[in-house]
Amino acid sequence: MAIIMAMAAAGKTMTMPARVLLLLSCLFCARAVSAAVTSSAAATTIEMHGSGTTNPSKYFWKVMDVLEERARTPVRMTYRAVGSGTGQKEFMDEVSDFGSGDIPLSETGYNSFPSGTVVQVPFQLGAVSFFHNVPADDLGVGGRLNLKCETLAKIFMRTITTWDHADIAAENPNLSVPSNQPITIIHRSDGSSSTFGITSYLSEACPTVWTGGATKSPGEFGVDVTYALPQQGSGNVADAIHENQYSIGYIDAGHGHELGFQEISLTNKNGQQLTSEEADIPKAATAYGTLPGIDDNWSEVSLINLEGEDVWPITAITYIYAKTTLTGEVGRLVKSFMLYCLSDEGQAMLPDFLFFPLSDATKESMVTQVKAKFSSLTAWSFELASAT
Repeated sequence: MAIIMAMAAAGKTMTMPARVLLLLSCLFCARAVSAAVTSSAAATTIEMHGSGTTNPSKYFWKVMDVLEERARTPVRMTYRAVGSGTGQKEFMDEVSDFGSGDIPLSETGYNSFPSGTVVQVPFQLGAVSFFHNVPADDLGVGGRLNLKCETLAKIFMRTITTWDHADIAAENPNLSVPSNQPITIIHRSDGSSSTFGITSYLSEACPTVWTGGATKSPGEFGVDVTYALPQQGSGNVADAIHENQYSIGYIDAGHGHELGFQEISLTNKNGQQLTSEEADIPKAATAYGTLPGIDDNWSEVSLINLEGEDVWPITAITYIYAKTTLTGEVGRLVKSFMLYCLSDEGQAMLPDFLFFPLSDATKESMVTQVKAKFSSLTAWSFELASAT
């Protein structure tokens, strides 16, 4: 265009074909410049990827949305809900920038890292529970199903296979089910912290009946093509409970309540018969006592079947796993992600996703430790609504 104007000023003219060619050339150059700018902007986008337990996935996605919207530099964050076992493996194999699980790294896993190079940062508390799909009319007066740990163990080992079994009837005198009505058990097929939670409970509360110990794998559950249905992921477990009348399964308690499932009443170590909705979930952390430092071995930390009034017997801490050797923009982003999850704003969001925040003292301790362990990485800059 500048050439055309210059020729006009000099009293020269261009033929029509020449003008068309020149205009097309200008348009091509403009598009090339625009594409180069776009490509340059895309190249500066910082990406952070995590994977692990299903339980906090919706919370993580919300946090990531908030941080992406507030980031002064373009960022892209992802989290894949693949289960605690797979999340730990991917973290240890450096597939992801951070991992998350409702169980700590095993002692072997922890010791596979050079001393002081891995942290396990608690950021929320949750409960795992058993849910059933027995018709309400069958439950009778009170509409409640009570099962002791010994009975639950026998059900999941499939030594008890019908709902009218004498052990179940003794605990639930008002239960009236069809004769010889089969029990369908729903359990995880993959390595799962939920499986670890319920097997830890059965192992702690009735070790003479449940002899398989605490495990993430489904190998200790009874096998039956029709009445034992392994499922990949907690979402599929929930779907199977819903779809199969007279079934029993386990998922995180908040998820079960959100779906309107009927919860089984358990007996805690204090001798109370209660559901997770009636329990004081954070009280399990208080009952445990002093927690390790974030760069210590957490493999012996367990909130399963602890003493105390209203304590829920299957309470879990959810962790973020990260390496202190992280560097650059990704390292800064992982640090900032952890700090947001531990911030007042981040902790206040947890009840919206049916989980529980840390106590103020624990939260402050975690923030101090994260800042200290990642002191070489400056905090990421985020826009705040109050500043815009």
